[in-house]
Amino acid sequence: MGVCLFLIAELFGWLLAMSRVGGFEYVTATVPSSDFNPFVATSVAAVATFLGLFYTTVGVVASTAYRAVPSDIRFLFVEERTGQIYTKGAVHALIVGIILLVSGALGYAPRGLVLVLLALLTINAVLRLMILGGSLFSFFDPSMLSIPLPAQFKDAVRLASEPRTRLNEASQQTERAKA
Repeated sequence: MGVCLFLIAELFGWLLAMSRVGGFEYVTATVPSSDFNPFVATSVAAVATFLGLFYTTVGVVASTAYRAVPSDIRFLFVEERTGQIYTKGAVHALIVGIILLVSGALGYAPRGLVLVLLALLTINAVLRLMILGGSLFSFFDPSMLSIPLPAQFKDAVRLASEPRTRLNEASQQTERAKA
């Protein structure tokens, strides 16, 4: 997908350049590698570091907070949807950045639009990590973990105190154990 993003940005930049639409000179112009290599290298290093921090945090949370939980539950935590979205976005930024570095080393001068794409992907990765990081660290906060407990306790007491019938006897015993 990152390769496709790179190619689409290059093609779109070329089409804009060929159409001679005014106001897009900076994004349609080709940029020599000496002008963008420091930016791209910094962007790739930052996104790679953030991706490493994300997986380190997920690993620490999964192994610490969920050490007594069955492995299939830990797997669900690690494979959470927002984490997958963040990972895919960060990997796209890394792929586009690496393609830019390699293309510059080979003498190819990409269009400025590709650099704008990399900047947007990098900003997206940083902001998503900020949002995702807050939810990951809330797993260590006991006060956040205890928020649903009063409602769960109330439901368990209600179900355990209902009149016993043949249909709900097993569920009542389960709810009494929970309460």
